[in-house]
Amino acid sequence: MMGTGADGPLHADTRIVRNDRFVFGVIDGEAVIIDTDGGKYLNVNRTGTRVLDLIAEPVQFGDLCDALTSRYAIDREACERDVRSFLLDLSGRGIVALDPQIETMRPHFARDA
Repeated sequence: MMGTGADGPLHADTRIVRNDRFVFGVIDGEAVIIDTDGGKYLNVNRTGTRVLDLIAEPVQFGDLCDALTSRYAIDREACERDVRSFLLDLSGRGIVALDPQIETMRPHFARDA
């Protein structure tokens, strides 16, 4: 099983899960991600915004790349490289979890009541 570290590999079956602690919004076509605990925010360009839209629900890395390559004029290798880099950055910031065992990740992202 793969961990959530920023240096871990991503495989086609790796599940991507957004962290519920973060609020996702769109302003002028670009995403803004706000950490509700830390008060920090991150602006994301239009391409990253599309990726965030596609991972609104848990999705496998391979399916995400399928969706992107079918819609945009990008070859599979470039797509996987660029999306992998973006997701590893988000994972390092705690914004997403990357793990083939999605059920084990959900409690980690549960909000405190």
